[in-house]
Amino acid sequence: MDTIVAIATGPGAGGIGIVRLSGEQAFQIGATLFKGKQSFSSMSANVLFHGTVVKAGEALDEAMFVKMRAPKSFTKEDVLEIHCHGGRVALGQILDLVCSLGARLAEPGEFTRRAFLNGRIDLSQAEAVIDLINAKTAEGAHTALKQLEGRLSEQVGLAKKELITIIAHLEASVDYPEYEIEALTVERLSHGIEAASTIVAALLHGYDRGRLLREGVTVAITGRPNVGKSSLLNRLAGRQRAIVTEIPGTTRDIIDEYIDLNGIPVRIVDTAGIRETQEPIEKIGVDLALKEVADADLVVVLLDAESGILPEERERIATLQLVKKTLVVFNKIDKETERHQDDTILRVSLLEDTGVEKLIEALGNLVAGAFDGTAGTALQGDVLVTNARHKQLLDQCQQSLANARAALSSGVPLDCLSVDLMAAVGSLAEITGDSVSESIVNEIFSRFCIGK
Repeated sequence: MDTIVAIATGPGAGGIGIVRLSGEQAFQIGATLFKGKQSFSSMSANVLFHGTVVKAGEALDEAMFVKMRAPKSFTKEDVLEIHCHGGRVALGQILDLVCSLGARLAEPGEFTRRAFLNGRIDLSQAEAVIDLINAKTAEGAHTALKQLEGRLSEQVGLAKKELITIIAHLEASVDYPEYEIEALTVERLSHGIEAASTIVAALLHGYDRGRLLREGVTVAITGRPNVGKSSLLNRLAGRQRAIVTEIPGTTRDIIDEYIDLNGIPVRIVDTAGIRETQEPIEKIGVDLALKEVADADLVVVLLDAESGILPEERERIATLQLVKKTLVVFNKIDKETERHQDDTILRVSLLEDTGVEKLIEALGNLVAGAFDGTAGTALQGDVLVTNARHKQLLDQCQQSLANARAALSSGVPLDCLSVDLMAAVGSLAEITGDSVSESIVNEIFSRFCIGK
């Protein structure tokens, strides 16, 4: 394969920036641009060496160089990393120099794609790389890391092994009857199908929880103008994210922030106050607010304890509770003149920080139970399926196994079961990439950042 190069660190200025090369010419290019106390060829692998990046004898930057020899690298090719200063100019000059020496700019995800194509990782592990990069909570990162380590591949492999053993035995007995291969009994076949089905069912059982960790939950804060929606967003975010004033209608646009609640990424959305208005910009804000509430997984309805619940608010809450998990909260209890008797409504003062911890606890419980059966899910091998593609393939596998089970129960010739069993194996093979179309591979790696 040709030699590729990319900046492997994030955009913007920083103390360190990394230029990464992979391919047959990586070390040849490194030898051309490296100047140090020793020659590039004498540098040991997997050790940082200090040197200077030079172009036609002129120094471009001071840097640390590290060689990773094939096959003991991420891509299983020769890899060179140049750790230089993280300024845009320094990185750009080195990138241009490397390209002038024979490398080409890497496409999004091409380093990881090469790791997959060269057998360093399977496809599910490659997908875990982007999940780990994009993880919004520690638990989400932990789940992605387990998949990157091969936990999902291991479980899928166990199910495939059960099925391949059965298929091989069935087909051998049909193709080579002269060898009198021991016939598989219905009981033995049934046991193998159930063993594979149990593994697949366990993986499917954790999908809702896994998807929650990967994609998160959207919580919309709604209510009348000036009830404290922006103050609640700021309190949950732990910083001044939205403007707070005593003027009703300050929030016109959608303001959001991700927070971590019980390991689950939660997108908190502050919306415009709901009221009838003829002011054009505020009206747009109200329309956007209503759409965010309609699209949200959960809704926090904020009320003013000083004025109590208005009839239209009571009606709106009742409507929301029919279709959404809803948390109703009284704010400004420090200003109420008469305590409201509804004990089902949380009571807080965002101004005085009273009752906020209980609100956060209630919100966390609501988020944890956002999808039935997801809270506290624990699986064999600590594996959670987070990817919709994997879920679809596991569903297909389970359906094929159900078809095989039904055929077995109806008394069809045992060798006829191979079609359904092979379909089940094919679905599992697509998860790990043992059998997958190029278009799917292209689509998966297109979501990666350049340099990974």
